[in-house]
Amino acid sequence: MPIANYDPKGLRFEANGKEMMYCYPDCERESLRGWLCYKHPDGQWVTLRKATDADLIAINAAVVAAHHA
Repeated sequence: MPIANYDPKGLRFEANGKEMMYCYPDCERESLRGWLCYKHPDGQWVTLRKATDADLIAINAAVVAAHHA
């Protein structure tokens, strides 16, 4: 689902060469809360899937590792 001209708030990161984002649980758009999105080549954010517990563990571990690097 493309998110036309919308810049959601969340944690941006790169995975598999794509710009990704985890939309925060308090995101202003309720429909995006807790979702993973990727940036389409046309510049639009597109929902990928709801973040799993494993996704959140991996994201948190990467944030901690980057902070302590």
